[in-house]
Amino acid sequence: LDKAGQPWTGTNRPDAGPNDYIYAWRPGVRVPTVTMAGRTVVGTGTSFAVPIETARRVIDRAESANSKLLAVRSR
Repeated sequence: LDKAGQPWTGTNRPDAGPNDYIYAWRPGVRVPTVTMAGRTVVGTGTSFAVPIETARRVIDRAESANSKLLAVRSR
């Protein structure tokens, strides 16, 4: 997504697609990052969006597992 929250014009998946494909739109345009030399730069691409979505899914899964554990313990 760009800063306006819209799919980037350079994306390869701009439209809703097949029902068996899950789209996860995350910021990936002009994302602030740092080079190996320590210089601040911005980058664009799915490589920047993937860690954001991965973290969201890990947190969701952990919260779900924790809720199930608490439910079992309260029985």
